[in-house]
Amino acid sequence: MTWARRTIVSFVLFSITVGLFPIAGGSADSFRADTTWTVMIYMADDTSSPLPWEDNINSMEAATQAPGTSILALVDLPGIGNSQILKITHDPNPQTATIVSPAIDDGGAVIPSDHEVNMASAATLQAFITFAVERYPAARTMLVLWGHGDGWRGLCPDGSDILTLPELGSALASATAAMGRGLDIVAVDSCAGATFEMIYELSGHSDFLVASENNVPSQGLPYTRIMNGLAAETGQSAERFSSEIVRDYIESAWTGSPYSTTMVAFNLSSMQLVFDHLSTLASTGSKYERIFHSALNDALASAEHYDTEWYVDFGDFMDELQGQDQMPLEIRTLAIETALAYDASIASFAKFDNPDPADGIHVVHASGAVIYAPSGGFPDVPYEALGIAGTPWYDFAVASRRTVFTSDRVLGPTLSYADSSTDNDDLSDSVELIWPASHSSVEAWVFRLEPGGYVLCERVASTAQSLGVSGYLGHLLIAASASDDGVAVSYDELIVTLYGTGGITILVMRDGRLSQSAYDVRVTGENYVRSSAASNGILRMNISIPTDLGIGDMIIVEILDPGSDTVLGTMYVVVQPIDTTVEVEVFSQEGTGSGFILLAFFSILPGLLILLFAAMMYWDLVKKKSE
Repeated sequence: MTWARRTIVSFVLFSITVGLFPIAGGSADSFRADTTWTVMIYMADDTSSPLPWEDNINSMEAATQAPGTSILALVDLPGIGNSQILKITHDPNPQTATIVSPAIDDGGAVIPSDHEVNMASAATLQAFITFAVERYPAARTMLVLWGHGDGWRGLCPDGSDILTLPELGSALASATAAMGRGLDIVAVDSCAGATFEMIYELSGHSDFLVASENNVPSQGLPYTRIMNGLAAETGQSAERFSSEIVRDYIESAWTGSPYSTTMVAFNLSSMQLVFDHLSTLASTGSKYERIFHSALNDALASAEHYDTEWYVDFGDFMDELQGQDQMPLEIRTLAIETALAYDASIASFAKFDNPDPADGIHVVHASGAVIYAPSGGFPDVPYEALGIAGTPWYDFAVASRRTVFTSDRVLGPTLSYADSSTDNDDLSDSVELIWPASHSSVEAWVFRLEPGGYVLCERVASTAQSLGVSGYLGHLLIAASASDDGVAVSYDELIVTLYGTGGITILVMRDGRLSQSAYDVRVTGENYVRSSAASNGILRMNISIPTDLGIGDMIIVEILDPGSDTVLGTMYVVVQPIDTTVEVEVFSQEGTGSGFILLAFFSILPGLLILLFAAMMYWDLVKKKSE
């Protein structure tokens, strides 16, 4: 293909693409030129294994700083009396290791007279945030928690002390209350910051969390790239900036990390729904733990974890719950719902699975965050102080982690079918589940087989010895359980078929109005064909379910000319469990020749114009080459 022809084809494809899709553009929020940022770096390095804090400060100084952006770093180094707050300043000679950012006088608001702060204290973090936003007010704020991290146990250690997650939540609650609003972003530049335990404490105090679920290499975040990106577009939204941090970190890992790395940006406002789903799942899991312990324990043990046992990737754990063949349908269904809510809360996620990681840790199944299953005893007793320990997750996780065996089940229900309708067809349209013994409660989850798989229709519960299922036609799968004092003692999956009819009303429309002409109607489905006549443009018909068709099956409704059997209108319809009305627009045979052709002409007119313009370009290029 010549260059000229490639140009034409490219132009045509581009033109068609522009015609089909709207031009992408940022929201007004993405381009606000007046947006300012205050970035607070909480650098806890007073430990026995200090991190390269100078390299990170130099990295910040090497970046361009936009007007109105303030970057403050509270730095606490090994030793006594060396705490300081640096106002990060651009270094015109970034190749030198000298730190040019000056220390500022906070007037004792954060640093006491002995110049030594405890970075593991909630009071220090609260004071730093309050001072920074009051002295350097801005439209948006970001807090970076810098230092070593120990998962659910805390982060930012100072000597032998550590900032626990409840202390972190308390500090942010007080600081944001004084601010009158939450932080825009909390970024964790430490190992294992993306945990459900951390998210639970931060919810309500920040819009976004940026963190890694596994270890972060000692060089930490690529501050030069991150701050340059902010300076290039200070008006970007917090979600956009969070996502850019994820991208910058992983791109840096691709070129310089000997380890596998992950980074995620969570929309914390969406996480409450995730915790609600998790609580429902955990409560149901605790109910079934006695008779399905082996499957639950296997799912937990099989989920991907990193250097800490029982700290499992949350998304992979949900996948394991869904994929266990021996798992009750209720748990599998709830795991899917929880996973969908979890995925929806992620603004951005990326990972780099190093083919030969220095520590041997891979992140093949990483999904963004990890969650810990505590033992319920030593050394996990401090876990009980976490906010998440007050949810059903705690009991479920403790029980699932234990090394015990699945208990035997008692007998499940028998089935009693009935034809309760008035059609007298001797086909069952209801079923009663009857347990051989009394229990505190019995329950049934009713699923129907549809083309896409089983779909949950209803959850039925009773304190009697039986319960009935009716109103759901087709091939059903019923998950039936009996419980005593909230603990399941039986579980059975029952295959049931209930019969009935589905009503469908077909309206023949012409020019948007009900047609009064005579038409034939043909309805076609898999192994199903039925023809009838529409009287005054209306045809009412019944479909036997599942004898003729099943719920969710596709049928084709065709309107035919009675004299020639010419198809004048077509509609694709899905068989519904309720009465359905379908409108089918038709064209007369006389109108087909002119109206249809005219409609078709205008539909292809834009493409014809594009091709004409492309041809003109082509001949112009040929003419220029010949000259």
